[in-house]
Amino acid sequence: MNQLQFSDVPISFFKYMNALLVLDLSYNKYLVSLPDSLSNLKSLTSLILRECVSLKNVPTLGDLQALSRLVISDSFIEEAPKGLEKLVNLKWLDLFNIRSLKLELGSFLSNLTKMQYLNLLSISAVVT
Repeated sequence: MNQLQFSDVPISFFKYMNALLVLDLSYNKYLVSLPDSLSNLKSLTSLILRECVSLKNVPTLGDLQALSRLVISDSFIEEAPKGLEKLVNLKWLDLFNIRSLKLELGSFLSNLTKMQYLNLLSISAVVT
């Protein structure tokens, strides 16, 4: 079965998805970025972006207060999504194999007191 592949998500795509709990766009090799309207998904508990190898940008996530699981792996983002320090319900953070990512742990990790799983293997630089 072929997987759905696209390079851009339309700005209005998430407009009527207020009850969406899980968004998994994994293995989409053409996806470059996600629209800022992603922050409208107030009920979202899991955002999974595994092996989106063209992904370069993830919008601000600070408004996703219900988010408990964030997986961004095997992509080329250079900065962690803004607002991570506001995700106080985050329990699972997997940023595996993002070789271009420069991450400042001190800027957000101290606020994530519910964290149960943290994977930072194979990222380019971790600064504490």
